[in-house]
Parts: sequence; structure tokens; C-alpha cells
Amino acid sequence: MNDPQPIERHLHILKDDLAPLKSPNTALVAAATTSGIRLSEEQPFVQTIEMKEGEPRRQTVWCLKDMEIEFLPDFAPEKITTAEFVRRFRDTQWRMANPHHPIAYMAWFHETNQRLREKIKENKALLMVRRGNRIAFIPEQSSAAEREKILALL
Repeated sequence: MNDPQPIERHLHILKDDLAPLKSPNTALVAAATTSGIRLSEEQPFVQTIEMKEGEPRRQTVWCLKDMEIEFLPDFAPEKITTAEFVRRFRDTQWRMANPHHPIAYMAWFHETNQRLREKIKENKALLMVRRGNRIAFIPEQSSAAEREKILALL
């Protein structure tokens, strides 16, 4: 795979109303980033909770850079044992030497997915409050005084 080059300064936005650890978009983002697509540098991920009609409404948003990536041609067919599969999956040096092999892709995907899941656990949801055409995003860990200060700006 060649070094991916940005097409333009556009983003590909993936949204859904599931918790990020349950969202199929999280695995999609892990696969995309494993393949060389980059997350937005400004705001790669945000999760919000908004009260609508007395019920909390969650939204998970991922932002990927709009890019082109290149996949190299297929590798030669081979037969391997289960032990060899396990060895290759666990062997970082082998994966680095064979980055386009399906075993390497699966192992990198797994590691990327695990890292994304850890980042998600660290990232707290933002409370989204709408008043007319104005929207405020309040971090979950904000004190009552901080929340009031933000809401006063609406």
C-alpha cells in the first residue's frame, strides 16, 4: 500500500444513534484506519446525548478524511497450519515484513479496534442542549457552575 494522499479537505462522516462500543461504525473506522485512511485531526470522534421529548437521544459521529488508498495485488496462495497462523498473528515483526497479508491485516485491525475502544471509554459523551437555533455542548464531567455558565451563553 502506498502512502495515502488526501483528495481534498473533505471529510467522510459516519453517524448513528448507537453507543460507540455497540456501533458497527466503530469496526468500520478500525478497518478504514488499518487500511491507511486517516481520522480527522480536528474532531475525529464525538458522542452526544440530547434530551428529546423527555428521552435521551444518543448520537455517535466519526469523521474520516476523504482519501484514496491503494491495495496491492493478491499474495500467492498458501497452506499453513493453525500453529503457523497463531505465530504469524502474534509476531509483530512478521506482520511488519508482510503488511499486505490477510493475517497481518486481521491482526492490525484487531489492535486498531482495541485502541479505538479504549479511546471511546476515555471520551465522555457531551450533553447537547438546543435553544432555538443555538446549540451548546456540555462535557459530562462539568460542574454545575460550568454547566450554568455554558447554558447562559445560549
